[in-house]
Amino acid sequence: MEKRKRGSRGGSAQKETADVVIKKTRRGGRGRKGLVMDDVHDDVHDVAPQTQVESDTKAYLLSMEQVLDDAEEKQADDLEIIVQNIYREIDGTEVEVACEYETCRILEKVLMLSNDFLLRVFAEKIQTRIIYMIRDPYGSHVLETLLIISADVVAREENGKSWVELQNDEELITMNEFVLQMSKVIPLTIIT
Repeated sequence: MEKRKRGSRGGSAQKETADVVIKKTRRGGRGRKGLVMDDVHDDVHDVAPQTQVESDTKAYLLSMEQVLDDAEEKQADDLEIIVQNIYREIDGTEVEVACEYETCRILEKVLMLSNDFLLRVFAEKIQTRIIYMIRDPYGSHVLETLLIISADVVAREENGKSWVELQNDEELITMNEFVLQMSKVIPLTIIT
């Protein structure tokens, strides 16, 4: 393994070291504690978002923040429509929204108001970008919120009480599968 020059802030050396570990495990090496991680990284990428959140999307989310803060005063049906509209607006840019300073806290509020189906759809959309989100200071908070919420979703899934309506032969990751995938990826992002 080649030595890398440490940056002036020290963070770049840690990130580069982690990249080396991930590349090693992709080539058939062993992860921490002897776990083979090849199967984990088939579809998990450490890729930065290609774009920033568009100004229109950011303005929309910022305008919806007060509506979400007043959620206790809203009817359940109205709130569900509002949350669905927000997901529709950020469709395809979930990771970018999660990793931006101004929008991550709004996304966390949306996650807390989401039903099991919407949470599973969100998990499905971000599952290939988990490593990047873990390393991002704002994305990691969104993942933390999702993991906290997922405990209840997993319990409902295990008890058969999680209501998720799928179209035709559509498959959607369960929250249990998402949490298990996260537990396999997290050790790769930790630097000793």
